[in-house]
Amino acid sequence: MIAFSDYRKLYESAKDHEEVDTYITTFEGDHDKALLETIYSFVHEGIVGMMRAEHMLLTKLADKYGLPYRTVQNWRDGTRKSPDHVMLLLGYAVIAETYFTEKEKQETS
Repeated sequence: MIAFSDYRKLYESAKDHEEVDTYITTFEGDHDKALLETIYSFVHEGIVGMMRAEHMLLTKLADKYGLPYRTVQNWRDGTRKSPDHVMLLLGYAVIAETYFTEKEKQETS
């Protein structure tokens, strides 16, 4: 599991990179490439990147994390901008649920 402080640094740094490859090159020696790609997609694709990571439809993602469906729909559609602090925290929750859960399953198999 990645510490929140480390995740936050990676998340904030992804904002400064226009290309995923340059972002990955910056941190690849210290972090897994798949993790970096996921964080980058959260920053640059928002809720759509999180839906892809969770392999979920919008309704399921909203329900799982206790978010109002219409709010998440507005974020996805661009009607409203999602607050950055919410996306930061939601991204961390998605990473914990998807990336690290899968990695732990693979390591115990």
